[in-house]
Amino acid sequence: MAILEIKKRNGNIVPFDALKITAVMEKAFAVSGEPTDAVILSEMTRAVVAMLEERFPEQVPSVESTQDFVELTLMRS
Repeated sequence: MAILEIKKRNGNIVPFDALKITAVMEKAFAVSGEPTDAVILSEMTRAVVAMLEERFPEQVPSVESTQDFVELTLMRS
């Protein structure tokens, strides 16, 4: 099931935007000095979204859970 919403730290439910995941990972690569490109970032974003969809098929994921999956994906890269 597609992720349509996400629960923010303040408890608000807002529309989910996968591009925010891409932007965060792009910043992480820039800070680390590791080279990357749009194709790799897109694949990594899809991996994070797939993990969220698998873990939260009937629930709204939290920003914290999303952050955990982003960190896991970055560590695997």
